[in-house]
Amino acid sequence: MQIGDVGLAPSWVLWLVAVFIAWPVLGWVLVRTPYAWLRKLVAAIIFVVGLGAAWIIPPDLPALRFMVLIPFFAAIGKTLEFVSGKLRDPWIYDSPSRTLVWLMVLQRPVWPDTPQLHAEAKRQIVPVGLRAVGKALATLALMWLNSEVPLHENLWLSTLWMCFLMYFFFSGVVDLLGMPWRFFGLGLEEVFNAPPLARNPREFWSRRWNLWFSRAANLMIFQPLGGARRPILSVGAVFVFSALLHEYMTWVSLGIPDGRMTAFFLIHGVATLVTASVGRSLGRKTLMPHPLAVGLHIVWFVFTAPLFFGPIEEAFVLSQWRLY
Repeated sequence: MQIGDVGLAPSWVLWLVAVFIAWPVLGWVLVRTPYAWLRKLVAAIIFVVGLGAAWIIPPDLPALRFMVLIPFFAAIGKTLEFVSGKLRDPWIYDSPSRTLVWLMVLQRPVWPDTPQLHAEAKRQIVPVGLRAVGKALATLALMWLNSEVPLHENLWLSTLWMCFLMYFFFSGVVDLLGMPWRFFGLGLEEVFNAPPLARNPREFWSRRWNLWFSRAANLMIFQPLGGARRPILSVGAVFVFSALLHEYMTWVSLGIPDGRMTAFFLIHGVATLVTASVGRSLGRKTLMPHPLAVGLHIVWFVFTAPLFFGPIEEAFVLSQWRLY
């Protein structure tokens, strides 16, 4: 009998579930095995499976293809962190159960080694839960606005709306996914730090947006290439790597890498280098009052964001996210 004959779900769904189940098994072997050859083999399998799993999904489901890549990229990132010898969480060796927790949590977990840390993680349940509710309400409000106002007749208004919709929706999902772990007293590093309040591209990308990627890229790309001593090489490499990741996500989702993602991240890489250089030369992080800097950065981001949201719109059809 073939998998597709089971009748419970399409064959690709069952294969995808099998791949998700395989990740913690492979990851556990990667961390716990004493054999170097087996670690290399398992790491290679994780890379291949992680990059290829989304192709199992039918091409008429581009949004699902895009979303599935996110946890697999996280798995690949953890694998790279481990095999490169830059592991930030040595507690994963303490027991098999801790290893599994490290493998299963999408955000970077912080193990509560003391009763104080355990209690602090539990205290975060209410504020993070309220934050998730607020983001859900903001998402619904934006969808209601899209039901009432022809936002997408104007490119810039449409782009601004998509920026806030994407932030509230995806960061809210991250908050919700972390709630069960917090309930058990596990600490979690934040992934977002109020990105709409960024004053310049450097602050946005290094301190506010997708901090999981920022920390990992700093550890495995930025610092090894010279860090602040060689900013053009190190910062440029981070943005090129990010461009390639997003271009691959576009390719998997839409069937073609069209270059818009690459252009977006290269432009923002240059902007980050320029703002960092100006800040260093003047000895200050911002040249203007905070509210004005925030407003100008939002204008800058919206001006360049059509390059990013073009492929996203084709995959997710955000313009059709309405309440009615």
